[in-house]
Amino acid sequence: MIQSLALAYRTFDLKYDELTVDETVRSVEMHRPDGVPDTVEQVKHGALYILAQYHNIGHAIRGTHEPDLRQYTQLGDGASKTDGRIYDPKLGPNEVKGDYSGKPDDRWIFTSDNPFFEWNAIAALAAASDVLKGWDDALAKDCLDTAKKAWDNEQTHPTPWPVAPGFGGAASSGVLAASQGVATGTQNARKVHGSTGAPTGSGTTGASSAPPAGRGRGGMGVAPDWAAALELTIATHGAEPYKSRLKELFPQVITPQQMGFRGWTAVRALPYLDAGAKEQMRVAVKTYMAGLDTELKATPFGVPPSLGAWGGSGAVVDMAVQMYFLHEAFPDLVSGDYTLRAVNYILGTHPVSSTSYVAGVGTVSKTKTYSNNRADNSYIPGAVIPGYIIIKPDFPECIDDFGFLWFEDEAVVAGSANWVVAGNAADAIIKESKHLQH
Repeated sequence: MIQSLALAYRTFDLKYDELTVDETVRSVEMHRPDGVPDTVEQVKHGALYILAQYHNIGHAIRGTHEPDLRQYTQLGDGASKTDGRIYDPKLGPNEVKGDYSGKPDDRWIFTSDNPFFEWNAIAALAAASDVLKGWDDALAKDCLDTAKKAWDNEQTHPTPWPVAPGFGGAASSGVLAASQGVATGTQNARKVHGSTGAPTGSGTTGASSAPPAGRGRGGMGVAPDWAAALELTIATHGAEPYKSRLKELFPQVITPQQMGFRGWTAVRALPYLDAGAKEQMRVAVKTYMAGLDTELKATPFGVPPSLGAWGGSGAVVDMAVQMYFLHEAFPDLVSGDYTLRAVNYILGTHPVSSTSYVAGVGTVSKTKTYSNNRADNSYIPGAVIPGYIIIKPDFPECIDDFGFLWFEDEAVVAGSANWVVAGNAADAIIKESKHLQH
């Protein structure tokens, strides 16, 4: 999420300001500008979360989750999930002693050490440091220093890869899996673009110093440190050793198999690479687009189809973002139509209905979503739902007036963050087109 918001902020110079955020007193007030772009404040919030992991645990963690199923499925005000006190097992269920209570309602931290999380956290902190410069220089420095230290640590003491593939090379199950969007039985494994649905995983039985052979979630099996190297190179204005690592990984990430995962981000690396790199990538993009066009002809919508038991809107938003950056670098090979086609699809040009998958955006949008206010039959504006699924053998479904099917309706912050990039990309292409017409 941090990387998406940072990308949007830096690419489109976002200045939208409708929030007042004070992290010190933990206060957020909507519809009250405070002079700081909301995107910057969102990035800051995420950066503080990751920094807390390194400062208190020493590495990136798997996640923070509810302690039990009852809290996970709770349908009231989110503030009522906890009494705000630290759990002390020595106290009775309703006993309170200062800042401690006997209610075991504290969130759990899953502290599994995994290179998937390490490299992504490093990339996120580096991206955040670049965004926060000029707004919170002390925090920006902390982000960059922590990212550099974590990078060095991964070089000297690599975190072992779990043997079994799955989310970051590890299995997911139960509540943890559900909260990460992992569902057994989905058949949406993406071949060219990435996953159009939730991945599956099996048990982890050991560890390995090398990444798994399979792509895993997001293609982590190939050049897992690419994003970290890229963001650190940008944040340090081309410093070593990050720049050299970019050059080393560049040929690996621009293959047709990787272009739709992380290869498209290589256009952001071009200013730091040799002059011949752009021509090398041009050839790779041309090959990739030929294969992509063939694949997209499979449906009349011209976007990655949803073929399984989890909606595939995420892959379509991914396509909108990827195609925008490839279009900006190689407009003669990639037209802006790809991004506009993907965005129009999300906003209603898709199977089953013409309902926008972005809550509150569009003439008719999905306003009953699987969000934390789902019990009110309500939604969070800007939430992006997975969209239609295929009920075997051939029945497409996305129910408009029901929000409790998470595989059709669940809204997560990462999806909305990526939509911020896609929506602004479409807007930029429209403005570019109007400018050329005049």
